[in-house]
Amino acid sequence: MRKITILLGLCFSLLMTAQEGPKLGLVLSGGGAKGLAHIGVLKAMEEAGLRPDFIAGTSMGSIVGGLYAIGYSADEIDSIMRGVNWDQVLSNKMPLNYIAFEEKEYYDRYLIEFPMEGFKPKIGTGLIRGQMLSELMHNYLWPSLQYDNFDEFPIPFRCVATDVNSGEALVFKDGSLAEALRASMAIPSAFTAVDKGDTILVDGGVLNNFPVELAQAQGVDYIIGVNVGTRPGDSVEGTMTEILMHLSMLESTKKLPAQIEACDIYIMPELNNYSAASFGDAHEILDIGDSTGQAFKGAFEKLAGKFPAKRNPYNQRGKDFLIDVDSIDIAGNRLFSDGLIRKKLGVVPGQSVHRSDLERGLRRVFGINGFKNVDYDFYQSRTGKKVLRIQVKEKEKNYLFASLHADNIFSAGLVLNYTSRDLIGSESRTVFALDISENPRFRFDYYKYLSANKRFALNFRYDYEALQTPTYDQGELEDINLSFNNRFQLNIMTTQSLKESYAFGVFHERIRSILRIGNEIPDGVRHSNQNNSGLRFFHTANDLNDRNFPTRGAESLIISNFYFDNNNSIAFEDGVDSLAFPASPDAYIPASFFNELIQILSPDPYVDLMWTYRGYQPLNKHWQLVPYGGLGISLGDGFSGSIVQGFRLGGMQRVNIRDIRVLGLQVAERVEANFALGGLQFQYYSGSNFFLRLGANALLSHPFNSWESWEALLVEGEDSSLDFLMGFGVESVFKTFFGPVSVGISTNQQDWKPRYYVGLGFSFNYSD
Repeated sequence: MRKITILLGLCFSLLMTAQEGPKLGLVLSGGGAKGLAHIGVLKAMEEAGLRPDFIAGTSMGSIVGGLYAIGYSADEIDSIMRGVNWDQVLSNKMPLNYIAFEEKEYYDRYLIEFPMEGFKPKIGTGLIRGQMLSELMHNYLWPSLQYDNFDEFPIPFRCVATDVNSGEALVFKDGSLAEALRASMAIPSAFTAVDKGDTILVDGGVLNNFPVELAQAQGVDYIIGVNVGTRPGDSVEGTMTEILMHLSMLESTKKLPAQIEACDIYIMPELNNYSAASFGDAHEILDIGDSTGQAFKGAFEKLAGKFPAKRNPYNQRGKDFLIDVDSIDIAGNRLFSDGLIRKKLGVVPGQSVHRSDLERGLRRVFGINGFKNVDYDFYQSRTGKKVLRIQVKEKEKNYLFASLHADNIFSAGLVLNYTSRDLIGSESRTVFALDISENPRFRFDYYKYLSANKRFALNFRYDYEALQTPTYDQGELEDINLSFNNRFQLNIMTTQSLKESYAFGVFHERIRSILRIGNEIPDGVRHSNQNNSGLRFFHTANDLNDRNFPTRGAESLIISNFYFDNNNSIAFEDGVDSLAFPASPDAYIPASFFNELIQILSPDPYVDLMWTYRGYQPLNKHWQLVPYGGLGISLGDGFSGSIVQGFRLGGMQRVNIRDIRVLGLQVAERVEANFALGGLQFQYYSGSNFFLRLGANALLSHPFNSWESWEALLVEGEDSSLDFLMGFGVESVFKTFFGPVSVGISTNQQDWKPRYYVGLGFSFNYSD
């Protein structure tokens, strides 16, 4: 009876083996951008009814293979890769809308930056740390988190990295798939290595760029190998970087002949015109992959005949899930506390988290702008709890930034910015900024996170400006206004959002000014003084994708000031007790009368409100619609035309926060207490380094009105002081090494005189 049982068991085992049929292995080599051609081969395999039983890959081959192994179809992977902004992903720069609001003002507006050790610059490596790449990988590798190891994937998977310490290849078969793929593609001299605690990992292609042996070890019956890397016997030509890369992969190259021999179908797409860095040609490489796959489709169909049935591809359409988070572990932080990182992250232990929630939380953490990398993984604790581990790598404590700027309105200059973390208290940031030019400016800007929940910050700011601002009469240069401005403000601001911030505080402004030419100023006047103190509320919102070259998103600003002290006066030369105006040289007026009149014309108290908006709405790949507008209102007791701060209207740049860009006027050509602006531009983006904007705007402006004057104006409906202007303009902007180069011209229907603007580089302005 026992013999019969054993015999039946053997027969059943043989029957099951026969039903399983042969196994197919797929091996995808490394090759940087050229690895995108793997996808077209996968498409052709699917069309032939082939689906591998095992996948092995290195570098870019590990990324394509890993995505396919966890259940993405070839078409889905193709869509992912065609939708990637490779310039952004393969850079150390994040989009502006990823940056915390308290950091946006200084982000991406400098030519160079150096971490500082004391007062000495520390030269960086220039290697790609890949925060955007890490985010992209985590998003699409989310399905892998439901498996304990790589053998549980829909298609079992292995990838290769190189252990720098041991000099041996490391094969990943479990753990974090995102970390495994990141290590496998850590190309020396391009990407930073992956720190694995007791060792350092770099690109697997150094030792094994075409890991056919891994498929053989799985006992597969057939192997399809796609090699987009080095060919046996290839000669080395090119730059020193390419020569060093070739030398680093000599060990891997030696293995190629035997690896090729082990493949039943060996494929090497014709990619001679491309290199590992050709991500800018991603679409062309994907197309070559498609044509290569079709060329081998007959071979795939023949191989498919050796399998019992056609195998349909997997896909991830409509599949998603949440992960329970029992606790959070944070590692790598010194300057930033666990509490701050937890509050920015916004994940609550004991609840489930979706990938999009975690992605937004990681962006808020990275947006502090104090980290080189923010990464995560999940692991099981000894007690069986699901732990979310946040791994950060902080930037250096101190940084020096510098940029150059020049334009035809103000002078050329050098901007320096020294930023320090924790210089004045923990979890604080201090900025010392200086513009060395004919219009020197200095800023001290300090904030410190407050309270246990870190949702607020104390912000103190001091600005000094010595500006020579041109004044105009109908487009003609009339004079130069010399002003020496001191501005102080102390605010409490919200810090939790990447898109917006609210703030409330107090301010004091002291402005001393005089006209340089002074044709309209009587002899004996030294300068004018404006002193304002008050309360300020503002709301700022900004989700633009780029500070200098936006193509989507919007920015808006609301500022409301309550001036409880509006003190204006004139300072006279020593010994001057009366003045004669140039227009009436024989008529002398007591000097004291002027200050008495100025005090009467200085409403106290009064309020003003300013709102501005500018949006970028894509119409297609190259064109965006840019609506913009603004509104400024000043209200209080006093007389029509009273002396108030006013809003500076005109120009294609904003020197200060109260400046309003208006086509048809130069910077500060009009200063009005009330205005309404509406405009529309069309922006053309070439897709590389050129922008063109053309459009028009309508402007209504009006001097200060008292409450009673506003009431009369609204009732009567007419006012001779109301001015209307239509402006038209065109501006071109070029991306250069030195920053944006802008050339613009505009005019208006009142005088039709052209206003020119030429600007270069990153300035000290509120916005260029």
